[in-house]
Amino acid sequence: MTTINTIQDLQRILEENPEWRTALRSILLTEDLLVLPQQFSEMTKSVNTLAASVDGLRKHTDIRIDGLEEGIDASVDRLRDDTISRLDTQHRIMRDLQTDYGNFRDNYAESAARKNGTRIAGLFARRKEIEERISARPLSRDELINLLAVNAAAIEELNLEDGAWLSFQEPNLIIEVTLLGFGGKPLFYVAIEASYTVADNDVQRATDNARILRRATGLDAYAVVSGARLSSRLTKPVLESVDEYFTEADPDAALWSQLIEEDMEPLAG
Repeated sequence: MTTINTIQDLQRILEENPEWRTALRSILLTEDLLVLPQQFSEMTKSVNTLAASVDGLRKHTDIRIDGLEEGIDASVDRLRDDTISRLDTQHRIMRDLQTDYGNFRDNYAESAARKNGTRIAGLFARRKEIEERISARPLSRDELINLLAVNAAAIEELNLEDGAWLSFQEPNLIIEVTLLGFGGKPLFYVAIEASYTVADNDVQRATDNARILRRATGLDAYAVVSGARLSSRLTKPVLESVDEYFTEADPDAALWSQLIEEDMEPLAG
């Protein structure tokens, strides 16, 4: 017979006889406590299953968020590119309009200079006290090219800036002034460059053309810039009176013939 005197004896017997331990557990524990390990195991499985589902949902959500972010980024890129394209188009339109407007104003200035060519020539003729006896006519492109061709060697000695020969062939206006009653013999020339806003390049072309005319013809040639206003960045000398122009006698200077409202009206026909 097995004798149990201490708790250690009971523990040893239960370890040696597992069936006793099971029987004793059923006596000591309630049904709820007996099934608790199984319930805990099942709950652990459920928790693990739930965790797996949550992880799957998170991954799916991350994928959807990544896709949404990519979509947003693509939309932003398209919007940015479209905006830049629209701004570039508007800038190009504005630039073209400014260019067209500038050309439009310069064309009016050139038209006004042609309309007033005889009057401008008369400013110099008055200084020579022959104003009422002059005839002024524009030289044609063929005449200008012929002057360059016949006097090429002499003109080459002027060492003009690049483009001067080409500009001379297509000036705004070059006038030949003759004295009536003397067989149409040229008396002097006027080289006119016209722009709505007179700038340094206008003065340069006018003075270069006057130099070429003096060298090619041996006669006086006067540089004139015709416009509504002078550029604020103008650095080349522009003189406002014929007397000052003759007094200065500066080959780099041009006379300014200022356009007025009536000058800007288009030529009839």
